[in-house]
Amino acid sequence: MRRALNILSIGGSDPSSGAGVQGDIRVLSSLGAHCATAITAITAQGTSSYSATHPLPARAIRDQVSSVLDDMDPDAIKVGMLHTAAAVRAVASAIRGTRAPVVVDPVLRSTTGGTLMRASALPAFRSEMLPLADALTPNLEEAEAVSGRRGPDAAARAILGMGCSAVV
Repeated sequence: MRRALNILSIGGSDPSSGAGVQGDIRVLSSLGAHCATAITAITAQGTSSYSATHPLPARAIRDQVSSVLDDMDPDAIKVGMLHTAAAVRAVASAIRGTRAPVVVDPVLRSTTGGTLMRASALPAFRSEMLPLADALTPNLEEAEAVSGRRGPDAAARAILGMGCSAVV
């Protein structure tokens, strides 16, 4: 019998469990993987509405990630919601140097329209997070916002030029 994969999911908390780390826990558990988590922000949202985002302090984020990394060697790291530049820098500093592949989903807004990444976080995201990403999984809106380019091909080329290994 094979050992279950250990995945570290870093991102926002969605109380409806439709997305965020709760969604990752649900999906990864159904696949037989263990999902450790680090929360970057707490959202107040449901399946049809969004009320607010409450970002956690950078130190709280860094402490959570460091605690997990001190305890286990994850097989992969998935980074989702990073609401502030401070959150981007905290996560980047905590995961820099790990051997696990890093998959980044640049979550800009909730399905119901709430802002999940402030525009002021994009410069730090580009310079700090993209070079650590083995794969970036943006939708078109996210790819264009991250890259500053229009269209999927131009956006993907620009993102690759910022140090990301692959754009999916």
